[in-house]
Order: sequence, then C-alpha cells, then structure tokens
Amino acid sequence: MKKFFTIFLCIFLFAGCNEKEKEYLEKLQRLEDREKRLNEREIEMAVKLADYDLLKSKFDSISTAESDSLKMHSQNVLGEWSSSMVCTSSSCTGFAIGDVRTGNWKFSKKEDRIEAESYDAKGKLIRTYYGNFQNNDLFLRSVPDTDSLSRNTMELVINDIQSRRMRGYRKISQQNCEVFFSIDLNRVNP
Repeated sequence: MKKFFTIFLCIFLFAGCNEKEKEYLEKLQRLEDREKRLNEREIEMAVKLADYDLLKSKFDSISTAESDSLKMHSQNVLGEWSSSMVCTSSSCTGFAIGDVRTGNWKFSKKEDRIEAESYDAKGKLIRTYYGNFQNNDLFLRSVPDTDSLSRNTMELVINDIQSRRMRGYRKISQQNCEVFFSIDLNRVNP
C-alpha cells in the first residue's frame, strides 16, 4: 500500500508540476509578446520624435526668416502715413470705380508682426490690420468687427515700399462681392 501511495504521490506531483510549467510557459509567452509590442511602440515613438524634431527645426528656421524679414523691412514702414485710395474694381453695391477715399494710417511693430491702424480724415480709428512680410511684400488682414453682423474681410497688400512712399491695394470681401482699391501712402513726418 505504501508503494501505491508513493506512486500516486509521485504521479500527482508530476502532474502538478506539468500544470505549473504550462502556466509558466504561457506567462513567458505573454511577456515576450508584450515586450515585442513595447519594442514596436518604442520604434514608432522614435520615428515620431525624429519627425517632430525635423518639423520643429523647419518651423524655427521659418520663424527666424520671418523675424529677419520683419527687422529688415519694418523700418521703412513704421510711422504715420497719409493715404489716398481709388476704387479700381467693384462687384458690390455702394462702391463705384473711381471713388476716392483719404485717411491716415499708423504702422507699428507689435511683437512679431506689423499692426496698421486706419483712421478717417477726422482722426477716428476705423479699423486695425495685422500681418507680416512675405518676401518684400507686406500682407495685412483686418481684425473682424465684433459689433457687426456682416462677414466682411479686408486685406491690404503693400508691394512697393520706399522710405517716403508705399503703394499697393486693399481688397474688401463681402458676402457675394469684392471691391479693390489702389492705395498710395505718403509718410507724414519723414
């Protein structure tokens, strides 16, 4: 009987060991799979980090170029200017080709961009524009009017910049039409 008991005990222990070994192998396989997935994610993150670094360096070089352009051109633009605008094209009611408008402008540098304030002949602030230089041209866009329900956008492009005179055009975009003005600006206090 002792022999039978010993044989039964040995079979039971070996069977238990076999189950534990099976569990151990399953855990080991899960760990290997997890490690493989982690390695794949690590490679993906390294690729994304390299892409990020590349984009960041391109962005920094563009920002530096824009900043250099702003420094180089802004001295010819900053200050007060008188303006004469002539309507050259219109598909909107209320504007006629040949209409002349006069006013004053004040150009200043705000952080990393140019700000232009447009005043009427009486000195009342009409609109504020913000923008930057692209190549040798100054591109400005008006700040949306929060009081108005209309969706007008106004853009100003100055493409002939000299120390005492600037020229370009202003575009007014309304819901279903556009108006273009040529603009001549002359420095008020040289």
